[in-house]
Amino acid sequence: MKQMSLAMFFAIVLLNTAVAGNAAAQSLHTYKLDWYPGDDASCSAAATEIGARFKEITGLPVLAAGCQRTFSWKLDLVIQYQAPAPVKLVSTHSEYASSQGTFQTREACEAELENEKELFTLETGLPVVAAYCYPESSLSSENRFPFVSRVDGFGMPPVRPFVFTASLYQKPDFRADHLENMISASLEQIESVKNPRLRADFTGSLPRLVVKYYSTRQRALALESIASFEGMELCESQRTTIDSLLSEFGVVGTASYCAREQFSEVTRHYYFGLVAGAFKTVIVPGTFANRSHCESALPGLLANYQAAFPAANVKVLCSFERPEIFGNHAFLAKVLVTE
Repeated sequence: MKQMSLAMFFAIVLLNTAVAGNAAAQSLHTYKLDWYPGDDASCSAAATEIGARFKEITGLPVLAAGCQRTFSWKLDLVIQYQAPAPVKLVSTHSEYASSQGTFQTREACEAELENEKELFTLETGLPVVAAYCYPESSLSSENRFPFVSRVDGFGMPPVRPFVFTASLYQKPDFRADHLENMISASLEQIESVKNPRLRADFTGSLPRLVVKYYSTRQRALALESIASFEGMELCESQRTTIDSLLSEFGVVGTASYCAREQFSEVTRHYYFGLVAGAFKTVIVPGTFANRSHCESALPGLLANYQAAFPAANVKVLCSFERPEIFGNHAFLAKVLVTE
């Protein structure tokens, strides 16, 4: 047998040391699918299948795959695997967004699931590891669209799915599908938002909006209000002016509407869009007796704030709203300043 060279000996020692170091760095991690459908037997079969797919796609060893009940009515599918660090999950489900449901029934959700899987792979380039429909934990009779589709893969794609949700504290006087059409038209103007799917739900005590989309990063979508008026007619007459103002401050694809506050004639202007620029809204201290007094004070306020922020874009407007949560409505001056 040939004598081993000193260089080869040290190479083997270093290799063995590295392998041992990598083995020591391995940790136990969990991939969990909450609210998995079916019963214990069907979930167990699905766990075996998904565990095998996870191992094939990630190349990581699966130590166990099974199902567990957090509560008698809640079944979770759990996969435990070994890796130096958790593998990067890419999912259409968001841990940070509430009320993500867009389907009335599980059957409607499952009928669309194949399309959701195809879109996921098309946009991310990743194979699907798991896909299913589940009811939100906040399932109630008030929620007309309680079912959520979830599609998962693993990797670090340049494009990934995101979820935007918003509560509509004042319900518009038109149908939910009208708002969906307005916002769909808005999203068509936002190039960075790809393949959006949305649902507006006006039922229940707190109407909501859900927008699911693909992009290279989380986009600063917003559904906000910056001004209120003493009635619907005045709000509608000022809507175009406020939309133009928002455009100056970097809001892209503005869609707006007016909605009355509950038990009041006070009407808020709401806008949806992508906030591409950074700006803040400042309430000027003090109130005014009426809108005329407020508007007469705007030129002086504008001059003061423009002098204080010479490099910024500054605008002023009047709003009829509560200066405090439980206070009475009053006329306020607001300043918009770019940051």
